[in-house]
This record gives sequence, C-alpha cells and structure tokens, in this order.
Amino acid sequence: MKDTSDPLVDLRYSHIEKAPQPDYFYLYFSSDISLDSILSRSKGISRASEGLECSLEQPAVFEMNHVIASFGAGHLDRDGSVDGRFMYKANFFFGETADEGGTYRYLRRERLVELLGARSSIPCKVKISALGYKAYYSKSFSLPMAEVLPLVLE
Repeated sequence: MKDTSDPLVDLRYSHIEKAPQPDYFYLYFSSDISLDSILSRSKGISRASEGLECSLEQPAVFEMNHVIASFGAGHLDRDGSVDGRFMYKANFFFGETADEGGTYRYLRRERLVELLGARSSIPCKVKISALGYKAYYSKSFSLPMAEVLPLVLE
C-alpha cells in the first residue's frame, strides 16, 4: 500500500447539537484545507470512504489496522466556509464493537455517561481511505465533554 503525500489537515471543533434522529448529533468543525483535496480523484485516486472518528479509549489509537472498540463516528457533509476555513457537519453517533469492527451497536446513555463522565474531552480525527493507499488521518481536535454530556442526558 502506498503512503499519501497529502498534508496533515488542521481541524478545529466548532459546536455540537442534538439531531432529530435518536442517538445522533450534529458535530460541526472546520478545516484549513478542503477535505475534498485529500486523496482526490484529480490525482487519479479512487476514494473508498471518509468520515469522522473519535476514540473513547485511553490511550487513543488512530491506526489503519486498529479497531476502536468504543468510539464516536460520523459521515461528513460540507457546510460552507468561514474566514478561509472549510466548514463540515458530521451526522454523528457513539457506538461500540465487540467483534473487531464486524458489527457495532449504539452506546446506551448509561454506558456513554460512564465512559465520558470523567473525561474533559475526547480526540477526533478525519479518516479518509482510498484503494491502494494507507488510510489518511488528519490532525486531531478535542471534543469537549462539557458540551456533549448535557445533550446525552436530555
């Protein structure tokens, strides 16, 4: 598998809000580089997936062959731009897997509070994968629990 020469994207957390669907949130963040330019078709690369990943594990490990057992994840949508930064919205949920990533289930409120309650934040990165390439991980940003826990408890 090839490495990508794409630069590490700098992400910044903006805010989070409850989504209308049960167990989902809208998580907003910005990037200094358009995520569309990473592992892009213009370079003849065929993307397989892109998304936001957050680790509830300690220590957090973001690696291609590592399955994060307790996680936050979300599909990304472009949400405009502000002050030269590219804005994104993730349709985001918390989950866990017990079978090395084969399946997952949503984390129940009690378990989520147990995992998050003593933490001030959790790390999140954008992961982009493409055929024939190692997974690309952005720089991380911190998702503050002071903003997440009140929404979980609603």
